[in-house]
Amino acid sequence: MTVDEAERVRALLHDVGFPEPRHDIGETVRIGRRRRATRWTTVVAAGAAALVGAAVAVQGGPAAPPPRRDDEVARPATDCDLENLPLPDGVTSATVTGIDPTGRFVVGSSDRDAGILWTDGQPRLLPAGSGGAAAVNASGVVVGTAGTGDASPAWVYRDGRVERLPVPPDGGASAVSINAAGDIAGTIAGSAGTPAPIVWPAGEPRTYRLYTTPGPPVVRAITDTGVVVGGIEGRGPYRWNAYGDGQALPIMPAAAGGVAVDATGTWATGLLHWSLDRPDPRVNSYFPGGRTAVRWNLATGEVTATGIDTMPVAVDPTGRVLLPQDPPRLVGPDNVQRPLPVDRRSHVTVAVGMSDNGVVVGYGSARDKDPATGLLASRPLRWVCVG
Repeated sequence: MTVDEAERVRALLHDVGFPEPRHDIGETVRIGRRRRATRWTTVVAAGAAALVGAAVAVQGGPAAPPPRRDDEVARPATDCDLENLPLPDGVTSATVTGIDPTGRFVVGSSDRDAGILWTDGQPRLLPAGSGGAAAVNASGVVVGTAGTGDASPAWVYRDGRVERLPVPPDGGASAVSINAAGDIAGTIAGSAGTPAPIVWPAGEPRTYRLYTTPGPPVVRAITDTGVVVGGIEGRGPYRWNAYGDGQALPIMPAAAGGVAVDATGTWATGLLHWSLDRPDPRVNSYFPGGRTAVRWNLATGEVTATGIDTMPVAVDPTGRVLLPQDPPRLVGPDNVQRPLPVDRRSHVTVAVGMSDNGVVVGYGSARDKDPATGLLASRPLRWVCVG
């Protein structure tokens, strides 16, 4: 995501009152109708109310959101070292989109419309057709969604080759997440234009499974046990088990909607929002802005609020949550925030993912446009944190 896109996301959150997912439901529908893929963007300007709607029936958490405390912002995370990730030859600008749980593999996109895979910090430009790289697992297998005219823009990179993922006739799909076994999750739209979750199982090559859904879905992550998380338009955060059975994730009282954006182990994270123009007697004190990042315990169903008005981007196996910017922050299970160092050479510093062992990745955007291209160049970043 470029800096301009990041700024548009921030504006969208302010205007609409709900942060948009990286996946565009409307674009998925259009792909199915056209029988071909269009370029998949990480920022959604259309369908701004995709997940805003009636609260789901399952509810949990305290009777009223507690007010945020100023003392929850702790000292900066000075035990995190910030460093640049090198660029491949010929690449002048790149963003990071994901990291594997071990921290060894990092994936991103370049100004050459091709993906980049960093292995132990060393970059490699992926083959043609690898634009829109989204995620990587601990085996170095990369998935993404191409911006080509093919009927199936979802792809996987393994064994040195980019392969298109199979889809039903007249369908177009996005691939957004991959787990340790190699199961890939995404969203598909068929000829009827109705999107649905899709999983490509690692143990059954060239096959796929379509999951049932009560409404247009957003798919964001798949865990190593096959749990898929995301949201349903007009309903809120949602999960599917490895068999494709879905259920609403618990929400807090009177929440009007939300989405789950990442899951690891037994933890998931996302955001809930409230309609401040329609007060509810069950809520005595609303969170600032009517929104809060939350974490779910997938084993118990418990949902807890951070009290922070920001869409999170990742969660680790301990329940620690990563917030992307202003500044990037790690939020522990105790909700104490640890700001990460920012790139002083950049106008904006954005974190996008983290490993299980304390490596955070993201990018910084230049303050001034490149005279040659007229664009704001982005540089990939990595934070190595201790504790």
